Amino acid sequence: MIPQWRHQLRTVWEAFARDDNAAPVLAFLHAHAQVGVHCGHDYPALHRVRDVMLGDTPYRLSRCSICDEELTLAPIDPPTAARFGDDGVPYWLTGERLRNWVEDERRQPSKGPVNWEGYR
Repeated sequence: MIPQWRHQLRTVWEAFARDDNAAPVLAFLHAHAQVGVHCGHDYPALHRVRDVMLGDTPYRLSRCSICDEELTLAPIDPPTAARFGDDGVPYWLTGERLRNWVEDERRQPSKGPVNWEGYR
C-alpha cells in the first residue's frame, strides 16, 4: 500500500508537469525528505521517468512497477542527469503495459531508443 505522502507526490508532480511551477514541488520535498528514498528494487522495475531542474538542483523522478508504481523524486549529481527533456520511460505508460515493458526489458535489454508507441 502506497503511503499517503506518495499519493500527494503524484499530485504535486502532475501539477508541475502541467504548469512547470517548481515552488510547490520544492515545498513538498522540504516537508517530506523521505520522498527521495526509493524502494530498493532494481532496473527495469525501478526506472527513470524524467530528470528535471528544480531550483538549482537536478532531480530524478523514478517509478517502481513492483511497488504499485510509486514515485521517487531524488536529487542527483549534475553529471548523472540525463539531458533535460530526454525522458526515460513515459509517465503515461502504466499498469499492464508498463509491466509488459519491464518483462521485455528483463528478457532482452534495449540497446537504443525504445518504440514506446508499441506499448500504447
